[in-house]
Formats: sequence, structure tokens, C-alpha cells
Amino acid sequence: MLRPLLLRDPVGALYMMADLEPPWFHQCRWLVETEDDASAVGMIFLGLETPAVLVSGDLLAVRRIVERRLAELPDRCYIKLTGPQMEVCAPRYHFSEIEELDIMMLREPVPPQRKEDVELRLLSPADPLDTVLDVYRDYPGNFFEPSQLSLGLYAGAWVQGRLAAVAGTHAYSPGEGAAVLGNIATATRFRGRGLCTSLTAFLCDELRIRGCSLIGLHVASGNAPAIACYRRCGFVKDRSIFTMLARKKI
Repeated sequence: MLRPLLLRDPVGALYMMADLEPPWFHQCRWLVETEDDASAVGMIFLGLETPAVLVSGDLLAVRRIVERRLAELPDRCYIKLTGPQMEVCAPRYHFSEIEELDIMMLREPVPPQRKEDVELRLLSPADPLDTVLDVYRDYPGNFFEPSQLSLGLYAGAWVQGRLAAVAGTHAYSPGEGAAVLGNIATATRFRGRGLCTSLTAFLCDELRIRGCSLIGLHVASGNAPAIACYRRCGFVKDRSIFTMLARKKI
């Protein structure tokens, strides 16, 4: 039942599509409303310290989820909503830390540029975790957790034998053909060499080989360098969305 509803808007439901497979699916609680030709799906992801909530579907049905299933929704959560969805949820939730994001989708894949002094390859369990963590220390506010290396698909760029950049997935479901890129970072001393572009294009190639035809990402609308990098890889902005911390009104 979930899949047909999500496929009505696969771009808007990108994260949800990529969570339909284990182990992600078992960390989610799903809320569905279908009535009078209006349908919507709500997903509560419980695999984080603070739950994350996503919704997709007709606005009238989203309103029904918020009003009829309020007791099942978390008191405090991170949530991603369009402008109209925010208006629907505002009577029940206070919003803070609001940030606008671009949803970008891979439309015209670009082959990765190979450089003689750079090695691009997938990360493996044999790669030292400390070297990965060193890269992310230069990327404050990242959402990387070591368990993601085994649950998703991650790639690295090595310069003269040293890990210089990492790119991975926030959600990855080859069975559903969907992947969400994330945790893309370059160590400070290696920035300005085009590693982000080459590595992102390489990772997208690997995802497509594994059957992912729906590849996208969410990026802060004000992050011009990152957006330029993704455009060079063949990503195109589809729409805007807002991410925020939500607390139930008493």
C-alpha cells in the first residue's frame, strides 16, 4: 500500500522511498490516510536521538494525519515540510531553527573526472574509521554515524595515500531504486581541487550500477558552493522544502 502512494510523487517522497527496505523500514512508523480521493503518508523515523518526520501526499490528507493521528506523532521532532504543509501543521506545532533546502535530482549524469594523483573508490570495512572521522571533523554539523558505512554506500577520494574527501548516502534502497546523497565533505587542506565534484559523480555512477535510478539530495538553499558542485554532476533543482525543529503546542 505504501509504495503506490509514494510513487505518486517520488521526488517529494524520496527519503521515504529509500526507507522502504530493511534495516531502515523497521526503524520507521508509518501513518496513512486515504479518504475521498485524498491520500497521504506520514513517516516517523525512530533511528535518531530526535525522531524525524516526513509527509507526502494531498494537503487535505496531510491535515487529517496531523489532526486525527496527533497522539501518534512525536512531541518533539525534526520535520521537513513544504510551505503549504507548514501552514497545515502550524496549529499543532511550534517551529524553530527553520532552514530552506533545495531538493535536487540527478537528471543528466556526468562521468567523474579522473586525476592522476587522486584515487576514487568505495570505502570498505578495511579502511580505518579514524581517517573517515578526521574528514568529518572539518565538516561541523554533519549527520555521519559510523553505522552508516555498512548500511549505505560510501566512497572516498585519496590524495597521495591520504583520505581527502568522503561522500555517502543518508538513505539507500537499491531494491526500490532510490538513494539520497549526504555527508559529502572534503578535508580543509584539500579543498579547492574539485574533489567534491569528482567524488560525487563517482558515487552516483556506483549507485546507478546498483540499480538506483532515483538519486537526489537536500542541500541548504544558501550553500552556493555545494549547489554549484552538484550542478556540475548533473543535478537539477526540483523544488524547495523547509527543515525545522517542531514541538507540539500544549
